[in-house]
Amino acid sequence: MDFSLFLSTYMPDSARGGKSVFNDMLEQAQLAEDLGFASITLPHHHLINILMNPAPLATAVKIASVTKHIPIITSVLALPLLDMRQLAGEIAVTDILTDGRIEIGVGRGAFPYEFDRLGVDFSKSREIFDESLNVLIALLTSDEEVSWDGDYYQFSSTKVQPRPIQDPMPPIWMAALFPESVYHCAKRGFNIQTSPLKAEASFLKELADAFHRGAKDAGKAGENSKLSMLRGCFVCDDNADVIQKQRLAYEYYERFSNAFETDGEVINGEVSRKPMLQTEDEMAANLLIGTSSEVIDKLGIYAEAGIDDINLNMDMGASHLEIMRSMEALARDIMPQFK
Repeated sequence: MDFSLFLSTYMPDSARGGKSVFNDMLEQAQLAEDLGFASITLPHHHLINILMNPAPLATAVKIASVTKHIPIITSVLALPLLDMRQLAGEIAVTDILTDGRIEIGVGRGAFPYEFDRLGVDFSKSREIFDESLNVLIALLTSDEEVSWDGDYYQFSSTKVQPRPIQDPMPPIWMAALFPESVYHCAKRGFNIQTSPLKAEASFLKELADAFHRGAKDAGKAGENSKLSMLRGCFVCDDNADVIQKQRLAYEYYERFSNAFETDGEVINGEVSRKPMLQTEDEMAANLLIGTSSEVIDKLGIYAEAGIDDINLNMDMGASHLEIMRSMEALARDIMPQFK
């Protein structure tokens, strides 16, 4: 089981400023490579201070300039908010400038607030995504000109230049949050990015089982597909530290739930905290927050479920130095237990 680092670019207090957030993120990316993390993953969201990255491909190029070999994966590009003709070219340039280290996680988008402000009908996000994905793959993989006559894209003969350097294109990861969608995406041979969010262990088992069934039913196309699971994590010093990080994680998910489960209350670009039915103790039991030994115990179920990669979000409100120490503790005490 591999471990990846999710750079959530979380800014609960806008007074901190984006430059500080992104500078810290770059240091964390460098440390992730030095410590042996499998990959770095980047979100894609606009107009909000949680998962705050409206330009993940530009971020990937910058990360590639300060690292040497670690893969960089979008997690995920919200295709309905983007134009595939422009995106295909941007992916190709990113592939070139990262020396073939970019991988493309894609999804339908999750936050109604973004869709409303960017003028895209959230209720049609699934059908827009399906067509957008087909257009994107065609533009990136075809050596000939591509034309399209669909519901959301109509264009005459077009060829994206430059071409990506990975053949035929950077690997695709599909975002899926429910077992049925995980199964169908895996059945098509895609790598899967999923998350039980703050749900309990039984749900992560359902997600993993759905992936393995889908990959098996894909036959040869699914032989090399991978399952990556995003989860909140922090390796703490002691019990007092555990309690504090659980509190920060709860506040993070109060904001996330506001953006994910409602139309979103956002004031001056800051997502408000929204009360949750789940208690702090219930949520804490489902996240990977604890001392080294406690996190090892919690990770056992992930290894047993056959998950290929744990994508760890450690930036839920802790300081930059605390996050770096947590990464070091994970690499020293935990990662060797699961290699």
